[in-house]
This record gives sequence, C-alpha cells and structure tokens, in this order.
Amino acid sequence: MGDQQQCYEQQCYEQQCYEQQCYEQQCYEQQCYEQLSGIPFHHTTHVLKEVFIPKREPDTVVIPKVYDDIINVGHGDPNVFRSWWTHHNILPSIPTQTIPLYEYQEEDFSELERATHYFHQLFGTDADASLVYGNGSTQVINAILYAVSKLLRRRIIVGYAPPVYMLMHEFLINCQLVEVTFDLDRRDIDVEIVIDPNNPSGEHRTSKSTATYIIFDRAYNWPIYQDHIVPTSLDKNHITVYTISKALGMGGLRLGWAFINNNVLTKEVQRALFVIGICPNSFGMAAATRIFNDFILDPNLLLSYHTELKDTIESRRKLVANCPQFITTNRSGPYAWISSYDGSDIAATLLNNYQIKVYSGTQFASTCNYARFSLINDSNDFNTAINRLMDS
Repeated sequence: MGDQQQCYEQQCYEQQCYEQQCYEQQCYEQQCYEQLSGIPFHHTTHVLKEVFIPKREPDTVVIPKVYDDIINVGHGDPNVFRSWWTHHNILPSIPTQTIPLYEYQEEDFSELERATHYFHQLFGTDADASLVYGNGSTQVINAILYAVSKLLRRRIIVGYAPPVYMLMHEFLINCQLVEVTFDLDRRDIDVEIVIDPNNPSGEHRTSKSTATYIIFDRAYNWPIYQDHIVPTSLDKNHITVYTISKALGMGGLRLGWAFINNNVLTKEVQRALFVIGICPNSFGMAAATRIFNDFILDPNLLLSYHTELKDTIESRRKLVANCPQFITTNRSGPYAWISSYDGSDIAATLLNNYQIKVYSGTQFASTCNYARFSLINDSNDFNTAINRLMDS
C-alpha cells in the first residue's frame, strides 16, 4: 500500500511539473505577442485564451521513427491544381506569338477587364467599379497603401488581426510608409486589411475598425475553398482585391486585380503600380483573359474545375482532421490551421518526430502552438505526410 501511495504521489508531482511548464510556455508567448502588438494578449480572439492541458501518461515514451527526407506541407503553392490543368490542356493553346511582348501594357486592359467582369458575374462578385491590375495581389495591396500614403502626405497606420499572411506581414512591419497595429480599437487607423477568408485560419472575417479605407483581400473567396461567397463591396473607400494564383491555382502568372469605386484613389493606385512594377506581365494578362473566356463560354468546364478541386480539398481536410497529433481548428479554406493539445510548439514536434515541415504560427504573427498545414500542395508530399502521421 505504501508503494502504491508513493507511486501516486510521484505521478501527481510529474503532472504538476508538466502543467507548470505549459503555463510558463503560455506566459512566454503572451509576452512575445504583447511586445509585437502593443496590446494585451487577451484582447484578441485569434489566439488561444486558455491552454488545454490533457492528463499525461507519465510512463509513456515516444520514440521518433527515422525517415529518409523532410516533407514540406506548409507552403502555400497550389500544386494540386496542376493535374487538372494538364488534363484539360487549356494553357498550351494560348497564342504566345501574338502577345505584344515588346510593349508595356499599362494602357491596354480593355479585353482583360471585360473578361474579368464576366468571370466575376459567374459567382455574383462583379462590381460596377474600376479595375486595376498588378503582378499578384500582394503587389496590388502594396500599391494601394503607397497611394493612400501619398494622398494623405504622411506615414499611415495600417491595422489587421492575426493570424495574417506571413509575407505581407513581414513586408509591412519593415516598410517605412506604414505603422502596423493589431489593436483595431484604435481611432487613428488609416487602412484596415481584412483577409476574408483568412490565410491561414480559413475563418470568415469582417471589418472591425473605424479606418478610413478598408482593403478586403478576397484571394480565397471562391467555391473551391468555401460554400459562402461574399459579394464585392461598392463602398467608396472599400477596395476588394483578388488574385489568379488562388482562384485558378496559377501563382506563376503573377496577376492580381482590385475593384476600386473611388476615381481619385484609382488613379493614384494605377500610378503606384506603374512605379512599383511598370505593368503586369503580358503572358499573365493573355493567359488570364483566355482562361476567363473559356470558363465563361463553357459552364461545364467551370463546374468540373470547382467540383474536382473542392472534393480533393475537402477529402484532404478530413484526413488531416483525423490525425491524432493535433487539433484541426478550421472547417474551410485551403489550409488546415492546426493546434497542439498542450500549448507546445506543434511545428517543432512534427519536424522532430515525423520530419514533416509545417509553417509555425509565429510566422503568421500568432503563437507557436498553431501551424499551417497545406491542403493544396503536391499529392505525393501530402500522402506521405498523412501516412507518417497515421502510422505512428
């Protein structure tokens, strides 16, 4: 009886130590968050408010297996789309010899604009507003911020809520034209960026501030990622941004566009885009025009595209949700936003134990107990990662 009591007390002691470690980890993450954002950790709803601490089996020891290579399922490249485009053989039919490769295209967007409007009409997202084009949606957003700063003749305050697209965040926190804040209750915010649906969490978002200008980043506002499609806003100071890389899975074409219902701002953004990148690449414009027209003329082709890819993404989401190593916190979007059970660094755990690379939540201005697991990456990499996780 004495030995049993001693064993029980030892287990209780180990559990207390374990809980203390989890608490200290959470405190550290709160400090990191507050230093970056300037606001208390508990003011945001986009990170865990409490750490769930499961009862640990003190005698259980996990021995990691040895694998041949590291599998990357964190990056956002939509490689899963490639087989569909290869099968339907649309891109090789684009007449590259007729594209004016020797000319800047900053003044000739008429055909692309017509095709873009018709393409958006298929989803109920068209708007009677001006269109501007750039080399990807990130460049378009940067040009909008540049234009607003120029109009206001000062450094501007830009607000958004974490988690947030990592490359845009990295650029903005180092940009001399803007001051970044996570505190959307501030009354002096000039521009709020609303990533809807969010990358990486997939959640639906709306504006939460009193900012003068609102940029809606709708890169993932397509039926392949979600069921509810949000119309384009027509408010004078609302700008809605889209990109071909997420709608069609073609990041290499580098084409993004925005609907702007403000003539003064439109002219400044067009000028900013020319200063930043001269103009979108000619092949990207021609390819987008051709693809938009093909979908407009053949509804069955569009239905095939959305049905096949949506089914693929949803089947992958279910596989990831069944993995016992973490919690899947979202039900839509092209990525699984996963979380550890105990507040630990989930990216480090997956890399050390399974040689699976995901993108840590710290790269998205969140905390290390979160990570992004891609549902649109290469099929071989995805399947290998799932097999490693389910075979543990």
